[in-house]
Amino acid sequence: MWDIPSSTGLAILPDILPMEAPTAFQKDTPLAADIMTRQSSVAVIDISGVITPYSNILSMLFGGTSISAIEQQFEHALGDPEINGIVLRIDSPGGIITGVEELASTIFAARGSKPIVAYAYGNAASAAYWIAAAADKIVAGPTTMLGSIGVAMAVPKNRESGWVEFVSSNAPGKRLDPESNEGRTSIQARLDAMEAEFIGAVARFRDVSTDDVLSKFGAGDVLPAREAVRSGMADFVGGLKDALALISPPQPPTKGVVMTKKTETPENPGNTGDMVAHSAITPDYIAKNLPEIASSMTKDSFNEGYKAGSETERARILGLEEVAMSGHEALLEQARSDGKSKAADLALKIVAAEKQRGGNVLKTMEAETLAEPVVTPSTGQTPHIDVNAPIEERAESEWQASADIRTEFADKDAYIAFRKAEDSGRVKRYAPRSK
Repeated sequence: MWDIPSSTGLAILPDILPMEAPTAFQKDTPLAADIMTRQSSVAVIDISGVITPYSNILSMLFGGTSISAIEQQFEHALGDPEINGIVLRIDSPGGIITGVEELASTIFAARGSKPIVAYAYGNAASAAYWIAAAADKIVAGPTTMLGSIGVAMAVPKNRESGWVEFVSSNAPGKRLDPESNEGRTSIQARLDAMEAEFIGAVARFRDVSTDDVLSKFGAGDVLPAREAVRSGMADFVGGLKDALALISPPQPPTKGVVMTKKTETPENPGNTGDMVAHSAITPDYIAKNLPEIASSMTKDSFNEGYKAGSETERARILGLEEVAMSGHEALLEQARSDGKSKAADLALKIVAAEKQRGGNVLKTMEAETLAEPVVTPSTGQTPHIDVNAPIEERAESEWQASADIRTEFADKDAYIAFRKAEDSGRVKRYAPRSK
């Protein structure tokens, strides 16, 4: 069962692609090379050429990679305590579908144990993309083609072989005629069933809907890297060093390295592999590299902070209400809503407002006093004031006798009230300050 996109330029004659892969293509050979290297503490597993279940004649002819070799090296890297993460370096047009689903599921299940990044360069098509999609992130080289999500199979036509073939009576589907309606329908049903598995796996691995895979992921075609990132098929456009940077702890920026708002990772000047779309800062990344921040982001920490903030705000509002005065409701409401004014701030504003209002009252009183006629005694002499008379009568006599008193107290009743308060000891009269 094959899926090799025409865009790779790889041509295999239909005569050597029977309906079922021959035993020679399935048989393991002793030529399987070590496909894993190390970049510091990161394991780099190469997946190149045609993908087959085992190392075989096809691997010898085209330099492909076997599922068994990938699986062996992946499990080794996963169990090695000196390896902090895994990069799958992929340049493959696809291959035989056998074993691909199992390998991709193994990679997907390993997420969280160690960071796994797929770095695609050249091609990551068909079975190769199925494997890449299982990684935590996909970094694609600027000229990489990704996708070819679907299944294709080359079936030989009936031809004269010199042999007469018999098929058992109860197995008419064992030798389908691809040129008949029944044969085409049956073969198409096989491919569609396998394609459904492929699409479902990609949707699960990339955390998207199957509708998104069908409508945005190329519909069987391959997409260039930047378009693949925009559609959600990949995460970043970059190089191998960018893939490694997603696993290795980020280093402080050095001279010649700039940080951009567009990316969360350093980008060298002149590098066209700009990071786009998804963010590299994941919850797992924060938990591993920034444990203090991760701790502060827990639900309990959030609830404690929310409770403390609520209590502080409540105390602020109560303090504002304690210093508030009637007539200054607008100032109180403004202080409540700004979220920062304290009781002392509001008190200062109220005092300032009161001083302003008092000044306005004094100016009004002065203007009214100047407008009133000066009242003088009709006799021109100070009348006699009986000190034994009731305070009300004495106060009235004093008001009539003194122009200064009438200037200070424009209203007679106000002066009488003042003298009564003075007589009872509730107010005291002080001599004016010397100038």
